[in-house]
Amino acid sequence: MLAIDGAPWHPWTMKQLTKVALLLGVFFLGCAAERLVVPPARAGSTATRWEYICKQMDGGDQNITMMANQLGAEGWELAATGAGGMTGTNVTWCFERPLP
Repeated sequence: MLAIDGAPWHPWTMKQLTKVALLLGVFFLGCAAERLVVPPARAGSTATRWEYICKQMDGGDQNITMMANQLGAEGWELAATGAGGMTGTNVTWCFERPLP
């Protein structure tokens, strides 16, 4: 068995040092790669602002389809749906579109 400064040098210690060095290398490579992959935020850009409309409908596939087609033609996109009430028959349909 090897001895360094009088203390025994175990093979598993070298394995641990190798693992730590490998993990540190991967960490630093990941940090460097982030700069290459993620584009920087553009100064002066503004976030998209949205307007919303919610409609509550009580069943009827044709009514829902007509409503969705009409709102879609006006530039609205479905953002969320949710059932309400004790029976869950009233469904709220929420749509969004970007503000001009």
